[in-house]
Amino acid sequence: ACAEALPHAARAVGLAPSDRRSAALYARAAEKARDARHRILAYEHLLRWTGPDAPLLISIAWLHLTLGATPEARDAAVRARACLPARMPKRRHWVTLLEDVEAQ
Repeated sequence: ACAEALPHAARAVGLAPSDRRSAALYARAAEKARDARHRILAYEHLLRWTGPDAPLLISIAWLHLTLGATPEARDAAVRARACLPARMPKRRHWVTLLEDVEAQ
């Protein structure tokens, strides 16, 4: 069911790129389907509204790394490091993921 919803969610975002709700549904569908490429696209789309967001950027970096796209992973890691706040929920978790990407 998740994999079936993903193309519909992606199409909805394409038809209404300024609709935040569609963007959130797309990200959720991509997560449930465990589709790394769509998760990257969905998270990048969400960044349009959130602005620089360390957890989203770290997730994007990690996903790129899992796909073997090391240059893209490093780029996202640099962007994440630049906006990483001194305090945030689960900061240690996010920093560990970021450092794993940076070590590649």
